[in-house]
Amino acid sequence: MKNTSNPDRFVKNEMRRFSKMMRVQSQSVDRWLRLCYARLVPVMKTTPVANVRILLVDDNRDGLVVRRSLLEELGYCVEISGNGEDALRLFEAARFDVVVTDYKMPRMNGAELIEQIRKVDPNARVILLSGFVDPLGLTEQNTGADTVVEKSAREPVHLVRAVRRLLNRTGLRKPAAIEMSGSAVRERGTLTRNLAH
Repeated sequence: MKNTSNPDRFVKNEMRRFSKMMRVQSQSVDRWLRLCYARLVPVMKTTPVANVRILLVDDNRDGLVVRRSLLEELGYCVEISGNGEDALRLFEAARFDVVVTDYKMPRMNGAELIEQIRKVDPNARVILLSGFVDPLGLTEQNTGADTVVEKSAREPVHLVRAVRRLLNRTGLRKPAAIEMSGSAVRERGTLTRNLAH
């Protein structure tokens, strides 16, 4: 006589696995992205943060959702904006401890946003994110950012470290060595001013 309990057990296990998979698929995109993103970030020691406000700026909605989830899980209060103009209005209306902005955005790019933010508050703490750091030669000096973070698989770790480092910074911000005025030309891996018009 054949033992039917094993096939029944197999079917029940498969049904449980399938129903679990369907529950995961029916969750919101925000929850799903948070679960996926959490796997990329190593377990970090969380320290309580009291009323630290961060402004995230990116035209990519998925990027905003993922970064917001990460920073909120670490205890930060996060506001989001989909473009530089709205972000500037938010920055002027409220106090933010750190601004994290993408570089490539329509109408106002990240460097232009940083320039406008510096007019409002020269000591604002700003992190610039870009997937084009090396090809465009983006540095702290030519963008006005306090830190430039490259979008990569290690971005979550670098972003959290940069936020924590800027929050621990005391004193005034050092002025950038090279200002954005004038045209900058990339030569042999360094930025120099193009004095020949």
